[in-house]
Amino acid sequence: MFELCGNSSTKGRTPPPDARLARLAAAQHGVVTLQQLNGLGIDRDAIKYRVRVGRLHPLHRGVHAVAHDEISQSGRFLGAVLALGEGAVLSHLSAATEWNFWKRAPEFVHVTVPRRTVCGVKAFHSA
Repeated sequence: MFELCGNSSTKGRTPPPDARLARLAAAQHGVVTLQQLNGLGIDRDAIKYRVRVGRLHPLHRGVHAVAHDEISQSGRFLGAVLALGEGAVLSHLSAATEWNFWKRAPEFVHVTVPRRTVCGVKAFHSA
């Protein structure tokens, strides 16, 4: 049945998880994290099903492409940043490419993550 002129029977209802997933993916260049999927109410079994039928495509650890795995360069960049977690930022030639300061896409995605303390010793991590 179609909703016409704001049919009150559907007002105030939360859209189904896949509709919310589509909107989130569209806002994030086609990529989402496992945490975001869980936040949409999509559990581990539902994720496995969506991978099996081709609705989700593993991109990085904890990051999936939605609907297809041919994502844009911006999607590849964002996927790498999301995979490395809080505080990670696109950097070096990847950032220069994303901001149109550099014309040629780098061979690898460059991401910098904040320093973390491990057993009292500060360590610098870069991917």
